[in-house]
Amino acid sequence: MRTRSPWVRLALMSSAVGLFVIGYYWGNQHKYVGGPPAIEGVLIAPAMPLPRFALEDAEGHAFTVEDLADHWTLLAFGEISSARGQLAATHMIDVYNRLGDQPVLRAQVQLALAATAHAPNLAWDFSRLSPALRILSGPDEEIRRLAAPLGEPPEGRGDARSAIYLIAPDGNLLALFSASQPTETVAADLAALSEWPLEALANRHDDALHPIK
Repeated sequence: MRTRSPWVRLALMSSAVGLFVIGYYWGNQHKYVGGPPAIEGVLIAPAMPLPRFALEDAEGHAFTVEDLADHWTLLAFGEISSARGQLAATHMIDVYNRLGDQPVLRAQVQLALAATAHAPNLAWDFSRLSPALRILSGPDEEIRRLAAPLGEPPEGRGDARSAIYLIAPDGNLLALFSASQPTETVAADLAALSEWPLEALANRHDDALHPIK
């Protein structure tokens, strides 16, 4: 049996490595071709940057659009003293708890409930239910500045329960989950979207997706 020369073997090894690298790169790129994963919630197309706003949490710490960076944020609206706000907070906490088997993603998730009334004692009690929950409050104009572009109705109007908005770590509104969507599917949607590069999500323009009104 004829033995190949070292140069031939080296050339064959280099070709094999090259094919592996090309295949790996193509496979990872192909993963993001054809649109983002199907989710139970509503994808916002294209992803929408949020306006600047100035709120504060129960401890009086400022919370602005910069605090959205490097987090996956679940945002809802409702007074913490109302059934709407308490149900929204509980819904988001349940979603957060569903991520218990994904510690890396869970560490990136924060929950925010925005309202106008400043109720520090009640907010503190609810904040103790989850380390990820922040009860935010601010003047009417600041709440409206944040809520209006999302199509969020004023307190007391529309659905008695609050929808949940998903904001990506780049500050873009990415998805909307109805108040009736089960927590396990919200958690699954969040996990699926978190696996995508942010630029692939933010820059998509798919007519099949639903733009926010």
